[in-house]
Amino acid sequence: MGAILVGCDGIRSKARKHILGEKDITPRYAGYMSIGCILDRSAANLPADMTLPAFLYTPSGTFLIFAMDNSNDKIQWATSINTPERDRRHGWDELRASGEALQMFREEYKGVTMEPIRTFVDALSNDNLRLWAPYEVPPIPTWHTDRVCIVGDAAHAISPSVGQGSAQAFEDIGLLARLLASPTAVQKGFPALFDYFEKTRRPRVKSIQAASAQAEGGRGKSGSIKWIIKSWGMWAGLNIFGKGGYIKGKLFSYNVMEEKIQM
Repeated sequence: MGAILVGCDGIRSKARKHILGEKDITPRYAGYMSIGCILDRSAANLPADMTLPAFLYTPSGTFLIFAMDNSNDKIQWATSINTPERDRRHGWDELRASGEALQMFREEYKGVTMEPIRTFVDALSNDNLRLWAPYEVPPIPTWHTDRVCIVGDAAHAISPSVGQGSAQAFEDIGLLARLLASPTAVQKGFPALFDYFEKTRRPRVKSIQAASAQAEGGRGKSGSIKWIIKSWGMWAGLNIFGKGGYIKGKLFSYNVMEEKIQM
């Protein structure tokens, strides 16, 4: 019989339900579905000098484009569309299989002629369309009991708007592993160790959740003027603040090995 249990069992976590009991939460729908597909780069009509990953802003929404491997032979793109929640077990599958999701996407982007977006729209079909609906775990009162601790999506599922959901799970595990490998920390007892882990990780997770919400809030439909302001504003922000500032220094360059583990 093990001394502790670490639950990394996703947004419908059984370990979280054990910890919270009747106070367990229901994951909340993020409010949008993501649609995209994988294409050969040669068929994607990308500018020859475009480096990936890249964001492309249009009046109808924002596209994320990234390489699928180091060769850059295949790329994937994704965008999001606000839509009411469907039944989680069958509704989203029906939306894709019926062709309704494809129709919604084409309607949203029917007036967009800029490339490579037009190529993306025309190349998308029910055969290659990928659809996923993000769900989030809102803040919960605790991540642990005396012997059970949850990490990753079980504790704090985040929408994928800044690509940090899986990263937060890895960071959780990195810090928890360091604590469990520390004789001094273990001697304090598992309740104290889990409490220290949670108090150390919560501020970081909260900042990622805020950044994710802000990012998604800026990717929806825009009028022509707002679209131009948004596009140039993003360019300026990344160039001014992205080089050694918050985006690079605080968001993406966090090092869990630099966290203190003195309890």
